[in-house]
Amino acid sequence: MTDGQTDILPRHSLRYAYASRGKNWRILSTNVNSIAGKPAEYANIVEYSKPDVIPMQETKLGQGTHLNAEFMPSGFGLPKRRDRKVGGGGVLVAVRDCYPAVEVDIPECSAEVIWVEVSLRNQHKLYQGSYYRPPGPSGGNTAFQIDELEKSLSVIHQKTRNNPNYAIFLGGDFNMGDIDWEHETVIADSREKLGSEKLIQSLGDYHLSQVQREPTREHRILDLLCTNKPPMVKSTYVILGLSDRAAVVADCDVKPMYHKQKQRFIHIFSRVNWSKMKEDTIEFASTFLPSIMKSAEQNWNFFKTHIIKIMDSHVPTKTTSSRYSPG
Repeated sequence: MTDGQTDILPRHSLRYAYASRGKNWRILSTNVNSIAGKPAEYANIVEYSKPDVIPMQETKLGQGTHLNAEFMPSGFGLPKRRDRKVGGGGVLVAVRDCYPAVEVDIPECSAEVIWVEVSLRNQHKLYQGSYYRPPGPSGGNTAFQIDELEKSLSVIHQKTRNNPNYAIFLGGDFNMGDIDWEHETVIADSREKLGSEKLIQSLGDYHLSQVQREPTREHRILDLLCTNKPPMVKSTYVILGLSDRAAVVADCDVKPMYHKQKQRFIHIFSRVNWSKMKEDTIEFASTFLPSIMKSAEQNWNFFKTHIIKIMDSHVPTKTTSSRYSPG
């Protein structure tokens, strides 16, 4: 591995996850250093890793300046976003559209963090968070930033304290590379010693373990994955990301609950009887044009009725399946 580079996720691990798809929850946590303008690269990494949920950091979308459709690939619901008003930063969580997910309200919290609640089978819940802590002077006081993160952890704790059947996963770019996670200690000459010790303490207070051990930039572990259920995490890897650092992929022993798709009719336009449709439209025009001086509403209803009629008569349909097929 060279500085700033990482190995690609081994394909045998991907095959293993596909074989156990119904019992697997795949997380792709990544700092993208601006997602705008990277839809093709983003779609490629999603197609390659096939995640169920994407905690993303440093989106740099800005409030109201970029639409979800500009970067989100198909197969995902509307991402839950927390954008800065201007400039950099920003976090989001995107969940596959087959899973029921809602954003968790975190009041009075200045940290760049967002959480979603995902419903699992047997009335279990999963809470997925995405966190970004800016490095250097722009990050402000490190210990204060961890205090703000704790506010969100406190909200999640309140929601889960009476339910043992829940899982918490917090992925993010913490930009704190001076921690030895094997021993949960901070290197002696760290310039962020107080903040790093505060992070270790905070994770312990909320019974979270940091399970990601691979360097993500210049041999430093900057991107973390924290969970209250370490035995659920079957494996973690790093893959090439969309910025100067690696993305983190984790496979977890979680059984998600799928939305059962409603059956609906689809028109098969490749089998339209165009000649008959043209004949009926010519006949319709002979009655429609002489009465075109009616009100706009009457004209529209007349025209709409014709369109519906010829589609029902000359465009075959089929019924979609209600079974969900994983992407």
